[in-house]
Amino acid sequence: SRWIIAWLASLSFRSLGEHVLPAFNAITKPASLYFAMFLFLVMFGSFHAYYVYPIQEHVVEHHHEFLYTNFMTFMKMFRLEALGDFDLWEMEGQNERIEGEIDSKSIHAEIDDPKPDHHIRVGLLSLFVLLSLSVTVVIMNVYIGLLSNLYDDAVKKQKMLHCQWRSHKILETNARRFLLTVLGNTVEELMPAPGVWIVHTVESLEGG
Repeated sequence: SRWIIAWLASLSFRSLGEHVLPAFNAITKPASLYFAMFLFLVMFGSFHAYYVYPIQEHVVEHHHEFLYTNFMTFMKMFRLEALGDFDLWEMEGQNERIEGEIDSKSIHAEIDDPKPDHHIRVGLLSLFVLLSLSVTVVIMNVYIGLLSNLYDDAVKKQKMLHCQWRSHKILETNARRFLLTVLGNTVEELMPAPGVWIVHTVESLEGG
């Protein structure tokens, strides 16, 4: 959190704030946030569609593994749709096989693909084609275009955005100082005088 506070405070400098705040403004615009929410719902639906496939990795043997299993399954869909990073064998829950021989001095082996599960392979490939085209290519590029348009609009008023940011920080700083001053005066008024405190303490000790 300290780094976040330092990063936000550094935006008050003109050389940094006038160039970074337009991007920050574009990301936090309602149009961007609503589209990001829609994108997350699409990813969650994709995760649910993929989770119903009878893959061994989706089977939870112990209840404490439920959250971890679901999170790792969701990450497969996130990598596919948001990053374009995927492995079809990993989506099937299988790993590549290493076959070879080991002698006293060396290892002779080859990496081979696992045997596909024909019961689910066609369905997974169809889901992969649908998601990669509709989400990775179409929706993600629409979101990038939306952010580009919002950024272009924000750059036209970058000086105004920076002035607003600095005004907000000045107001926040003054409000914090005022609050600390009021609280400090209130605490001083509630605390007894030092001499009275010592007298009460001595009397309580004598009485005990």
